[in-house]
Amino acid sequence: MTELLKGKVVKVGIADMNIIKPPYSIRTSGLGSCVGVVIYDQKKGIAGLAHIMLPDSSLAKSGQINAAKFADTAIKELVQLLVNEGARIRFLKAKLAGWCANVSICLGRRFNENRTPKCGCCPERVI
Repeated sequence: MTELLKGKVVKVGIADMNIIKPPYSIRTSGLGSCVGVVIYDQKKGIAGLAHIMLPDSSLAKSGQINAAKFADTAIKELVQLLVNEGARIRFLKAKLAGWCANVSICLGRRFNENRTPKCGCCPERVI
C-alpha cells in the first residue's frame, strides 16, 4: 500500500488499497472477477478503496499475506487506516463493485434449476 496521497487521482492496483481526503479522488480499473470496496466517512471527508482478489486469507499460498488481496483482511485493514486518519466507525458506509462481467444477472438471482448462475463467470453453485 502507498501512503496517504494529497493530489490528483490516486490509483489503486490489483490487491492494493489506499485512502484519500477531498478534493482528491481515488480509482481502480480492471476489476473483472475482483471486487472493489469503497469505505467512506462522508462527514469527515475521507474515503478508502481496496481492490480485492480473493474472499479469504486461508487461500494464501505463503506465510506472507498481502492484506489487500483478501476480503477478510482487506476490510479490517481499510477500516483501521480510515480510523487512523480520523474517520469514525459509526459513520462509515461502503459501496461494492465488480465480481463478474454480468453481476446484475448474478445479483438478480437468475439461476438455472440447479441454482447455478447463468452468466458462467460466477461461483458454480449458489445456496
